[in-house]
Amino acid sequence: MLLGRENQPRQHTFTLHLNDIHELFAPIQHDPFHPHYRMNSGLDEIASDLKSARSSGRNVKLHIVIVLPPSDVNKAELQQAAQVAIARYCEVRIQRQRLEYETRRHNVLHSLQIGLGILAASLGLATVVTNSPHLSDGVRNLLSNALSIFGSVALWSPTDAFLFGLRPLAIELRTYEVICASTFEIQFAPPNHSI
Repeated sequence: MLLGRENQPRQHTFTLHLNDIHELFAPIQHDPFHPHYRMNSGLDEIASDLKSARSSGRNVKLHIVIVLPPSDVNKAELQQAAQVAIARYCEVRIQRQRLEYETRRHNVLHSLQIGLGILAASLGLATVVTNSPHLSDGVRNLLSNALSIFGSVALWSPTDAFLFGLRPLAIELRTYEVICASTFEIQFAPPNHSI
């Protein structure tokens, strides 16, 4: 029973108050003295909310409510146009994120191979130095340890990138996949109501 519930998508609703539908993609009011100033686009705010709420997993169903100032615009037409624009924006963003993820993953795996090669060579040289009868014990230990440390250091950065560097790109990719698959509705604020 629990397993079935875990497979159910978690509903996440985000309400976004905009001065204009175009603020979904780019902030219009760039002047902080303006009362309706916003620093980020609406979709950037949604993405940030998903990431901070740790809701960007694959099992999330996002519902976006866009609240606009009072208007005589046909709500159904605006909603349809916005749906197409959001899907187009997300598809381009997802395509770019996938390319960046694959490029970074390829570079990280290549760096890991180089790091492992350097580590293997360093450990091999350290073994040769340790077994060298022409060096004193102190010099052998010093050189052997220095070579081992050099090999380990050569592997630190690629290992860090492999374990932790790809995760933010994967989260960004999942976030825009969730936004692309979201449902949404447009509402107009009542007259004399400030957004």
